[in-house]
Amino acid sequence: MSAKSKMGTGVHLGRLGRHATIWFEARESGPPVVTMAIMDRLMEIIDSIAGHPDIRSVTLQSEGVGVFLAGGDLQEFATLDTPQKGRAMAMKMRRVLAALEALPCPVIAVLEGDVFGGGCETILAADIRIAVEGISLAFTQGRFGLITGWGGATRLSRRVGPSSALFLLTTGRPVSSEYAKTIRLVDKVVSRDGLDDYLAEIRANLELMSPEAIKAAKLAVQATQSLPFEECLDRELDLFTGLWASPQHREGLEAFFQKRAPSWANSDEKTEGEREDR
Repeated sequence: MSAKSKMGTGVHLGRLGRHATIWFEARESGPPVVTMAIMDRLMEIIDSIAGHPDIRSVTLQSEGVGVFLAGGDLQEFATLDTPQKGRAMAMKMRRVLAALEALPCPVIAVLEGDVFGGGCETILAADIRIAVEGISLAFTQGRFGLITGWGGATRLSRRVGPSSALFLLTTGRPVSSEYAKTIRLVDKVVSRDGLDDYLAEIRANLELMSPEAIKAAKLAVQATQSLPFEECLDRELDLFTGLWASPQHREGLEAFFQKRAPSWANSDEKTEGEREDR
């Protein structure tokens, strides 16, 4: 992975060419967690990414050793001692995750360590989840007398179905990345040694795809989560029609017939690991 300097914000943004990474920072006292301040910083980062239409993908990654993200900061959240304060905290993170989902490019959660509680809710807001072999995922909220508050139960049920979702939510049982793939909680399991190469392959493939086509594909898929079947078909057709006479469609055809890469595949790459949030 890229070398990164610490800034003490809990989370920071990095770029590798036209691919952005949101890094959860490790703490001296334990694994990465989400605090109220980190929620604010996450929203700033997501807004920054949304303002750069050249970005082709966003990865969620962690500097934590052994744990990708442990969820909310229990010490801080214990001070939220009224239902109103708890609700406000949950709504704040819900807005962050909704903004993450709304990004026009694929969001890929890259899990190199275990994921617990709110960490699982966070990765469910990504479009794609890639996990290394042998890690564990667990929805541990019930052990603290809670359920998911950041939209996790809803996203989980749509992802794995109500039966598997209820099993995970009510038992809190850790499941391996391999099992998580069988129920579609994660999409791909790779070896730790092969992770960088796999990410590089994904990014290279995205470079060959039209940015407008990527955005339209994400909109078409997102529509299936909320609209009836026939409306989804109409939405997909509208997106297709809008691209048909576009300059990128013409460029894609010309590049094919001329046996060359399309213009959007040309990129001046930044140095690996360059930070965007200096």
